[in-house]
Amino acid sequence: MVGVLRTNMNSVALCRAIPGMLRTVLQRDALLTLLILQVFDRILLLRKGGQTVYFGDLGYSATTLINYFEQNGARKCLPEENP
Repeated sequence: MVGVLRTNMNSVALCRAIPGMLRTVLQRDALLTLLILQVFDRILLLRKGGQTVYFGDLGYSATTLINYFEQNGARKCLPEENP
């Protein structure tokens, strides 16, 4: 799992290295941490089969994303948990 996180962080570093440019990042991974999410403005989450689960803004500390899932039946995300 450390190798996967390190790879994800390399992707984040690459995105930060290109400031001011519009960019799309495709991340095929089940390990999205808040640290990684905070780099992006919007996210497209797909489920198996390519169906859209969520597409929209993340909000500060992913609060918009978390609120969306909680309002649609997901359990409350505790402050110490990874969204």
